[in-house]
Amino acid sequence: MTDTTRPAPGPAAPPVDPHAQGEPDDREYGLLGDVRHRVRLRAAGTSPRAIAQALAAARRIRRTAYRRTDAGEEAALHAAAARDEWQRIHDHVVGTASPLYDPDDDPELQRALRGERHRREIAPPAPSVRPCCCTGSCRAGS
Repeated sequence: MTDTTRPAPGPAAPPVDPHAQGEPDDREYGLLGDVRHRVRLRAAGTSPRAIAQALAAARRIRRTAYRRTDAGEEAALHAAAARDEWQRIHDHVVGTASPLYDPDDDPELQRALRGERHRREIAPPAPSVRPCCCTGSCRAGS
């Protein structure tokens, strides 16, 4: 006889939407791209099992985006970027046997962030569009 008073067991963690929005992380906001950033925000503090579920969902979304021509090339590219980031995070968590994903302990991510910060620091400053402080005589060649 089946006990109908208890609900059927469900998954330990709800499926994760790889494109879900999160609060921006000021340390890396937008440094390495919005799609990957959203994935990292979503993955932070997540268990390997939930990451594996999110990776499976990202793979399904990518396949669907590539099949649907009306979704456009941008949707397919975003889906691929999300899938790639979930795969990278999954590989990191499995490889380190970490109980939860922590972006601060992800050496590949930290290397990429350092490189991007360095690139931005050494980029030449934008030319000034302010007018000269003099009356214009420096431009006239006098």
